[in-house]
Amino acid sequence: MRKWYVGILIALVFTVGGVVLVLQSKEASSQLSAGSLEEGDWDDVSDKLLSSWKESGDFSLTNGLEDIQSLYNTYYGNALYALLGEELEVCSYVHEEMAHRDFTNASNLGIFNEVEALYAIDSLLEQCEIPTTDVYRQQIKDVASQTFMKDAGVFLAKEMKNFSDDPQYTGVKLSETYQMLRVMERNKVDTSDYNSRVTNYLDSVVSRNGKFSPSRAYFLINSFDILGKQDASVEVEEPTLDGQADVKRMVELDYYTKLYQGRQIKASSERMNRIESYLKDSFKSDVADIQYVYRNISALRSIGASLHTSNKKILLDNLNLYEDNGQFTKITSYSADLNQNMMGYSLLHWLQGTEYSNLAPLEDKVSSYTYQDFKDLSADKQLSFLTLQQILRVDVSFLDQAESFLLEEIRKPIKQGSIFQWTYQVEALQLLRSPLKAHELPNQAEQLLDSIINGNKYFNQQSELANRAFIDAMSQTDAWTDKVHRAVKGFSEEEIKPDSEAAAYMIYYTYHAMRQTRIQYDDTTLLKKLDALRRQGGYAVTDEDSYMDLRSTYFTIKLIKEIIIEDKGE
Repeated sequence: MRKWYVGILIALVFTVGGVVLVLQSKEASSQLSAGSLEEGDWDDVSDKLLSSWKESGDFSLTNGLEDIQSLYNTYYGNALYALLGEELEVCSYVHEEMAHRDFTNASNLGIFNEVEALYAIDSLLEQCEIPTTDVYRQQIKDVASQTFMKDAGVFLAKEMKNFSDDPQYTGVKLSETYQMLRVMERNKVDTSDYNSRVTNYLDSVVSRNGKFSPSRAYFLINSFDILGKQDASVEVEEPTLDGQADVKRMVELDYYTKLYQGRQIKASSERMNRIESYLKDSFKSDVADIQYVYRNISALRSIGASLHTSNKKILLDNLNLYEDNGQFTKITSYSADLNQNMMGYSLLHWLQGTEYSNLAPLEDKVSSYTYQDFKDLSADKQLSFLTLQQILRVDVSFLDQAESFLLEEIRKPIKQGSIFQWTYQVEALQLLRSPLKAHELPNQAEQLLDSIINGNKYFNQQSELANRAFIDAMSQTDAWTDKVHRAVKGFSEEEIKPDSEAAAYMIYYTYHAMRQTRIQYDDTTLLKKLDALRRQGGYAVTDEDSYMDLRSTYFTIKLIKEIIIEDKGE
């Protein structure tokens, strides 16, 4: 059985692209060792990062969202499983949907409207060979009645009713009309009340146009076929094979090859060979664009071509991450930003230590920044910028100005809601100069140290995490070192369980501060905690989470690199 375990998304402190990143499944946990990063079992992390590195030099990682199921992904994901010859586990789910889903209520159907959702579920019912019930057949009748636009002669979801006469929506009208006719035909629902008006509409579309895109031609030809009109003359445009492939082009190629497979169009062997080559060259396994992947594989199958075994394995592994008993979670790719770029490249730099051919775009991004651009960044992105600048060794003319700016910023009073931004600025300064002295910090900093040592909670929100982040930042300075040591010692005596809130972050701040203050630690105990957070592709925030988290992965591997490999000399 394909599994991922549902957890609770917590720790809303660290963001990438404005949202918390949680990535990949909990299923495959591998035992950590205190060996070198090169010798460790990091292939899944490297593979994930490399697949997320775009030609633009940006990292854009794909993730599943905890506890958010998607009918759209469930439909295309299981359609892919069927194409790949996998046993479907979705049948119990669609049987329940057939019995209890109200398809006339578009508010509970996700991104599908009522016609699309009904067609998706019906396609899965057909794959599962589940017999039609009277209750489900009545649902079909109700949706047909409510979505039929009598004057226009089309089936159209209620959200689209204002566009029933708009020629710009011909493709949508043809698609939803075909879907509704197909569902009624398969479930033996009488269409006689609709046939003549739909036929008239389809005839009018054919008479007004010359050639049709493959998708429109497919809907026209097969709608006519359902209505008993097999002699319709529909000319089909050849899909273009030039330029970058996208989902729109894959849709057209899928329908073109379906028409070819059904002997509804003719094409030369040379033409079909070119299409096969294009499809294979355009293959990708990123299921964030799951319809693209489905259309690509479906088109290959229609012309009798098969997917390479290695590509099939990669695709199945990616699908399995987001599926539970046939249902798929919502899958999202986040917009690239400095934080993703810094953590992604830093991880690859640590794990593989190799030079990549497409570093130039990332170097260009860093070198293009001006001092004003830097000042306008949030503190976390200022830290990411300076980290990238050092790793990539890019010449930047305003580093002295950046140092002066950050020194001014950290002297400002530390507010409860801005502690993490303050710690980022302290870390950023450590990249530019020698450790900070007490006179360079706000007077309030020593008071906060005393408060934490005495067990008081200054930071009301996320107080434990904020306290440790503050102490870790202070451990990187030369200010009040005895007091910092006492604070870190106190934290080191408190157990952090892997299932505790924000465990990965708590572990990082605590052990990183212990390293800075030379407090001894037991690396076996640490590795056991980290192993509990191991997920496919990285590390989770807490043992309760199902997916890996980018910053947790960055923190954890940084910790292993620094305090186990470098300090222990292993």
